[in-house]
Amino acid sequence: MKKKLLIVEDEKHIAIGLVANFELLGYEVHLVEDGSKVLEAYREFKPDIMILDLMLPGLSGFEVLAQIRKTETNLPILVLSAKNSEKSRIRSLVEGSDDFLAKPFSLDELILRVERLLKWTESTTKIAEKPTYFAINSHTVDLGSGEVTGTNASFYLTEQELRLFQVFIENDGKILSREQLLEQAWGYSKGIETRTVDNFIVRLRKYFEIDPKNPKHFINKRARGYLFKI
Repeated sequence: MKKKLLIVEDEKHIAIGLVANFELLGYEVHLVEDGSKVLEAYREFKPDIMILDLMLPGLSGFEVLAQIRKTETNLPILVLSAKNSEKSRIRSLVEGSDDFLAKPFSLDELILRVERLLKWTESTTKIAEKPTYFAINSHTVDLGSGEVTGTNASFYLTEQELRLFQVFIENDGKILSREQLLEQAWGYSKGIETRTVDNFIVRLRKYFEIDPKNPKHFINKRARGYLFKI
């Protein structure tokens, strides 16, 4: 069965090239050029993956990300944008993107990143079919779906939060540098500031630490990285 790719891009020369190349690779491709039409296209097309520009007419790519992530945490979304500032890259991650590639870009690299995201999503889907649970303080985390249940609340980790959390529990008792966390959790080897990790650690502490200001599980090791221990 063909993988369904939703491309959100308003630069016609880029859009035409993307559609042609991914169709040659066997993808079923749907193109949207206006941010305000993305949600409707997403609901009707039901893509397996999305390539999303940030600078769009209608809704911006950031707004599209925020709206989709309200209801859909598992769709892999790769941001493809000329807005290559640290602020834009971090915001796209925080809003829910799974990867970021700056324009101008290598088509071969884009294809590899799309394939990597699809493989990762397929592997986590298989895990979700046989849920594995992890208990931390008063919370239980379903490592397949990302659902967190506790005494007084239930919520879902975002795809990025779940990846990072999985890397930590797989390396319980080991110090991991910020660069290692970026690479192992999200596949980034360059181009993303390591402070991105710090932003996500703050969120995990808020979720799981009894006293986030005095963490017992997600521990900062000065100049070395982070240590997770249960």
